[in-house]
Amino acid sequence: MQSNFYEWEQLTVCLTSCCNLNCRMCPVVTRKKKSITREQALQITKFAIEKGFKRVVLGGGEPTLMSYLNEMLDQLTKHNIEIWILTNAIELHPSLIEYLGAHKNIVVNVSIDGVGEVHDFIRGEGTFRSTLENLNKLIQVGANIAINTVIQKSNYDKSIETYEYFKDYPLLWHGFSFSEPY
Repeated sequence: MQSNFYEWEQLTVCLTSCCNLNCRMCPVVTRKKKSITREQALQITKFAIEKGFKRVVLGGGEPTLMSYLNEMLDQLTKHNIEIWILTNAIELHPSLIEYLGAHKNIVVNVSIDGVGEVHDFIRGEGTFRSTLENLNKLIQVGANIAINTVIQKSNYDKSIETYEYFKDYPLLWHGFSFSEPY
């Protein structure tokens, strides 16, 4: 019996191992700094379009560091493919923020691992403030936002506090994932 169950649903792409942070739990910082080229990125984009993927997840490292990101977003958006960008939201250019707010097929999945000093301990001094500023800018332009909190030894006892802090934000989703046993 033939089944239509098997479809191209989601393509996850690691654009780079480069990042603007040095998070305590992240294995990316120990890897050699590599990125896919613009040509490779556009080939992957073409593949996603041709195969009919419903969703493309762009991660890294930090995908917003890639100069070709907007080109990928433009192509995927033209074909109404849902896009998730996994980001620390530390350095989002104002034009990118505007773009993300204008395209409802894009979800910005921001990594926030705690409130204030908890997040700063994990991701670096001052990162909570910077991330929150850009999160609020994304909200102001109407971007679709999700938050992912990575649970680990240094924040597992603050998970409820983190949830409570963000529960009234206009989020599509707030996920909690585990990076290690604690």
